[in-house]
Amino acid sequence: SVAFTVHQSGIKYSSEHNADGYNLNNEASHFAFYINHNVDVVINDLPQWIKATVVADSVVVDVDANTTGFSRSVYLKYSVGELSDSVLINQESGVVFMVEKNQVSIDMNGGTDEVTFMSNFDVTIGTLPDWLTVSIDDDVITFSADKNDANAVREVDVVLNAGEVTQIISVKHEFGLTFNLAKNNIALTDGV
Repeated sequence: SVAFTVHQSGIKYSSEHNADGYNLNNEASHFAFYINHNVDVVINDLPQWIKATVVADSVVVDVDANTTGFSRSVYLKYSVGELSDSVLINQESGVVFMVEKNQVSIDMNGGTDEVTFMSNFDVTIGTLPDWLTVSIDDDVITFSADKNDANAVREVDVVLNAGEVTQIISVKHEFGLTFNLAKNNIALTDGV
C-alpha cells in the first residue's frame, strides 16, 4: 500500500492596490494594480468614463479625461470566486475659476462696474434681481444698473459658477437724496 497527502487550497486571492484608493487629476489616466488569483476575476459594471480589464495578474484601469467640470468618483468592484473587493477611484474636475475682486459698486445714477476673471470652463450666472444685468465677455464680467429710484441702497450677492467652482460677487447699488430748491434766495426778517 501507498499513503499520500491530498491538499486542496480553494480560492487564492490577494491584491496590492492603494488602500486609500486612487486620486487622479482631470486628464486621461492609465494605471494597473497587482492581483493574485487562481480563479477568474469578474469586474462589476462601471460608468462609461472608466474601463477596467484583467490582464494576467493585474487589473488595468483606463480613465477618460474629465471634461464635465465636476469631480467624480466610483468604486471599482470586482469578485474572485465568492470573495469580493473594491477600490475607490476619484478624479478631479480640473476647473480653475478666479475673480479679480469680490465686491462691486454702481453709482446711484446708474452705470457699470467690471471684474476681470480667469476660467478654463464656461461661467454661468445665477438668478439676478430686476434692477441688475450681468454680462460675460472674454475675461471680463460687467455689472450694469439704471438709476436707483428705490430710495434705499440695493445689494445682492451674484453667484457665478464654472463647473463645481463657485465665486460670489457682492454688488452694491448706491442711493442718495437729491434736493431741488424752488427759490435760490431766502430772506429772513428779524423775529422770523
